[in-house]
Amino acid sequence: MYITSLDYMFDIEKLITECNNLVNSVGLHKHHNQISLKHTAINYNKDLWYEGCGSLKYSFGEDFIDTNGKLIEQEHKLSQSDFTIVNALLDNTYLKEVIDIVSKDYIIGRVRLMALPHKKCMSIHTDTTQRIHIPIVTNENCLMIINNIVHHMPANGGAYLTDTRKPHTAINANHSFMRLHILFDLV
Repeated sequence: MYITSLDYMFDIEKLITECNNLVNSVGLHKHHNQISLKHTAINYNKDLWYEGCGSLKYSFGEDFIDTNGKLIEQEHKLSQSDFTIVNALLDNTYLKEVIDIVSKDYIIGRVRLMALPHKKCMSIHTDTTQRIHIPIVTNENCLMIINNIVHHMPANGGAYLTDTRKPHTAINANHSFMRLHILFDLV
């Protein structure tokens, strides 16, 4: 099986409130619709909320090239194990508590809040590691396809181990709302 339900049950109402507050106060990354909850000790990105956004496997040059085609900064290739620090602004939050609970059972790299706008689909891709998803906002029209098998993960406080080393995509086939998940990249 490509998705396995884990033995966690988090307070979904607290997660919805804190995740929505974070989206509203920090804002999603302009290209990747993500907020990074962990960052590196070196702080390659001036804004720690976005340091872990995007792909570690693929290069997305729009983050490093200005509108005139000039290089803004050098792109740094990072690995999951480089992401060791939970953003200090999450101290004393339920999100930090959830990250700490999962981190007791798994070796975690990046942790991100990932949004998928309505009527959108991600490209089919593979990741180098498995991931844990905690769905925050979803419904039956939000699907994940892994190795050509369709799955739905409900937003009920549960967590799901996904084998994203296999070809996969995510689909938000809704007309009006954004799918929102917390993703833990395993090391």
